[in-house]
Amino acid sequence: MYADDVKLYHRVECQSDCDLLQADLDSFCLWSKTWRLKLNPGKCKAITFTLRTSPIVSSYLLDGHRLQRCQEIRDLGVLLDSKLTFAPHVDATMSKANKMLGLLMRSMSMPNCPRRAKFNHKALLAAFNAHVRSVVEYASVTWSGAAKTHLVRFERLQHRFLMWLASSSQGRCESLDYDYLLAYFKTTSIKARFTQTDIFFMRNVFHRKIDSDHLTSLFGLTVPGRRSRHTGLFNVPFGRVNTVKSSFLTRLPLTCNRFLQEEPTADLFHQSRTFRSDVYRFARGQGTYLN
Repeated sequence: MYADDVKLYHRVECQSDCDLLQADLDSFCLWSKTWRLKLNPGKCKAITFTLRTSPIVSSYLLDGHRLQRCQEIRDLGVLLDSKLTFAPHVDATMSKANKMLGLLMRSMSMPNCPRRAKFNHKALLAAFNAHVRSVVEYASVTWSGAAKTHLVRFERLQHRFLMWLASSSQGRCESLDYDYLLAYFKTTSIKARFTQTDIFFMRNVFHRKIDSDHLTSLFGLTVPGRRSRHTGLFNVPFGRVNTVKSSFLTRLPLTCNRFLQEEPTADLFHQSRTFRSDVYRFARGQGTYLN
């Protein structure tokens, strides 16, 4: 039997907090020996997530072995850096998506279609969505709050594919502008896809499709002290820096508040036949990262 992805964490504000975390490691080591679960300290690492310039850093031991300290760590496919900028994850995802797009364009390239032949671009769009956009959108709820300069690269990636698709199709497009190509091929921008995923994630949380009481408790409802016409449904945590403002704990309730303001008939808490179409309409209206 193998068990991995076990995490121990603690909020560190002084040296005594470091001692408490070390005590948790010792307790975990004792528990593993009691149940004869062999640990591999060589595969265990320590990382500190903080925005401070001079954080409290301590060395930790696991079964007598000093844990290696790192600045980046992969967790369930998402590359986390110490400041949670997600820049390394965007770089890794962009590299993988570029490789998949190059493979797709080489394997599905074809000679120019005859004038009377009908070219069905839906198959290429389906292949792009399955092999390229699926890579881009993986776990986007966690990291899509990265800086706009990082996310604009994904829009350019899709734009490059759509220009290639336009050149491969029978009908000549009047323009190679990104917005025009999105409308011409009836597809959505990467920003719109991220927005849709955020809203559907919040709906799944409150519909208990994601069964986590702790996660549900992180998204509180607004209880205004006085009547206000512009009060949103969800409480948006305050953040001074962009890393906090763009985190999913702030971004998701803010996005849902904007969605409910523009689509007042939508309901996050009850089943609705028009909810999905309302989300799509709202997401398309947000534009792209290239704007």
